Amino acid sequence: YKYKRKAAGKISSSMASSLCAGMVFLILLSLSNGSTRSKSFDFFLLAQEWPPAICKAYGNGTALGAGLDAARPDEECQEPPDWTSNPRWTIHGLWPATEYKRGPSYCNDSYPFNITDLQDLQAQLEYDWTNLFAGSDPYSLWKYEWVKHGTCAMGVDFLDDQRDYFEATLDINQEFNAYEALADVSIFPSASKTYNLTDVLEALTDNYGVKPALECKTSEADEQYLMQVYVCFDKTLSPFDCGDFAYVVSPCRYDEPAKYMNSF
Repeated sequence: YKYKRKAAGKISSSMASSLCAGMVFLILLSLSNGSTRSKSFDFFLLAQEWPPAICKAYGNGTALGAGLDAARPDEECQEPPDWTSNPRWTIHGLWPATEYKRGPSYCNDSYPFNITDLQDLQAQLEYDWTNLFAGSDPYSLWKYEWVKHGTCAMGVDFLDDQRDYFEATLDINQEFNAYEALADVSIFPSASKTYNLTDVLEALTDNYGVKPALECKTSEADEQYLMQVYVCFDKTLSPFDCGDFAYVVSPCRYDEPAKYMNSF
């Protein structure tokens, strides 16, 4: 014991250098691990938005409540292509998420958005993943979604580049047609009619084969209206029942009816 205490009581310069180097390594390793943890996620959310509701909440000069990250309240809204003959829910995004939050976000700034990689998908993107704000760059929504969410989805092997991310999102969206699911049970957009949200959720669940999550917004007249539907997917893009997770920013009040807006 005397020898150990004596040895411990005096540290040579070479040992001190080794200890310092070790501490630097541990600090760097800790920072690296922290960075990795911040990019981890558990599943994906496919966010489908109802364009008239998005425009009411975030366009045409109004912004009600807490805004979306990409809200542009001073810009005029525009209808998606072929809207009159084919009204539909459009894509907001495919988002990595955990049980407790949306995110991670902005994971890799070394992969900037490049529209040239999507040229053969552009027509479908304009149709199904429409930028509703007429005054903005036509590619701004896709750029925003890629930089914020797509760069984090790259952690999954088959989504490791921009084209794969957008193509996969377009493909899975085709399997979940919210407009048809609701129309099948006579739930149609209306200027005045309201609907029981339990009926809305049941119709979507029956059609989708899994339980989605709903997001609503409340008007200045304290009337809630249906705004977004979330479909949950695991990391193989297999759908599963959504739970009561914290990613729903504006949860619906199921004890009150909701509007399904019919105009912009």
